[in-house]
Amino acid sequence: MSGICFVDVIDTVDEFYKLPITMDSKVAEIISDSIIEFDFDHVISLRSILHDCLSRLGLTFQVRDERLLITTMEQAKENPIRRVYQVSVDASSEQASALARTLIEAIDSPELKIIPTGDRLIVIGSEEDHFDATKLLTQLLSRE
Repeated sequence: MSGICFVDVIDTVDEFYKLPITMDSKVAEIISDSIIEFDFDHVISLRSILHDCLSRLGLTFQVRDERLLITTMEQAKENPIRRVYQVSVDASSEQASALARTLIEAIDSPELKIIPTGDRLIVIGSEEDHFDATKLLTQLLSRE
């Protein structure tokens, strides 16, 4: 592990994943001279790289308009991400409501909101909340 300028981490992620990355002006100020300890030799997911590096600087990320947005925690809380998840074609309102309650309890995030709408769930929260919801939904619905 060695110290690396955070801007170089972003450039490496951009180059390797060919992913458009944007950041707000506050983020640019925070990362301009930030040096972090990071080891690119270990094969880890993009999500893990971003979470590990950004959390050290009090930052987070969101996927918006097919772009990776690096932002502050405060900004992310003010602008949560809304996504719709298909539950089941023949799910009843009661089943969707029960699933929503289960996800809220399992994820246990104060910002997470889940609205059941028949065969779909509207999930409002952070990227971490959506990652956890997707993982749990996949596990729960694959057993049906």
